Amino acid sequence: MTIAVDPTQPVVGEAVSFICTRAFAEYEWVIVGPTGFEQYTGQTASTTFEEAGEYTAHLTIKRSDGESTYVSKSGQVLDSRDTTPTAEIDFSPQDPVYNPIEFDASGSTTPTGEIESYDWYWRNIDANPDWDVFDGEPSLSGETVEESFSEQTTFKVGLEVTNTAGNTDRDTVEFTPQKNPDAPTPVINIYPDEITPKNPVTLDASESTTPVGSIESYDWFINKYDDSGGKTEELQRSGEVVEEHWETDVLHTVTLRVENSEGVSYQANDSFRPEE
Repeated sequence: MTIAVDPTQPVVGEAVSFICTRAFAEYEWVIVGPTGFEQYTGQTASTTFEEAGEYTAHLTIKRSDGESTYVSKSGQVLDSRDTTPTAEIDFSPQDPVYNPIEFDASGSTTPTGEIESYDWYWRNIDANPDWDVFDGEPSLSGETVEESFSEQTTFKVGLEVTNTAGNTDRDTVEFTPQKNPDAPTPVINIYPDEITPKNPVTLDASESTTPVGSIESYDWFINKYDDSGGKTEELQRSGEVVEEHWETDVLHTVTLRVENSEGVSYQANDSFRPEE
């Protein structure tokens, strides 16, 4: 035994029928809506809801042998048939925009149900101005996400929201990230020669500066590559100055990430190929 509802998603002011799908001796209905409840008898109960919200139809039936069975069904009364959500992107920081950027979709709304998914897409529109930002798979999902982008490059970010009715809406924003005004400036010096030094090789970050606070950490990320350009090893070191013997005739790329006492970090890149 089940309850059929016609229409399945009623709107305010529209007559809706609740129908027991099987015949029995007696039917007792209690229809609870956003503003109260009503009682009915008969295989079909019809009513009209005056406000949007949740409804529940309670049905108790009696069979000819005197036994009783209870069943219920709940749903939503809609303001209107329009169940399309509205996607809305907010992001920070702005004026200027700098990394990392937090994207917030919490301002998105839906007239009924709930927003079930938030999917984020982005494109470098300086390099690919004609690409649709929503092509391909989403880059991240979630009501709020955080990401960093290349500076001095214009990006488009797209948000697609989907509600529990399966309807979608999209929003987009464009921005060109600048350097965080509180970010440090990492400086890499390689001794005794910048390109083809002899061992021991010194990686020196002592000329790095910060506009606020003090530099708290220096992290070095060194990757080694073979002659075909394949990465063979990843190394990590810490400290303002690192001195050691490196494998000769092998390309080493260096990323220095400097973080200041305000928790803001920035990085610089260089490379060297040690000689005998």
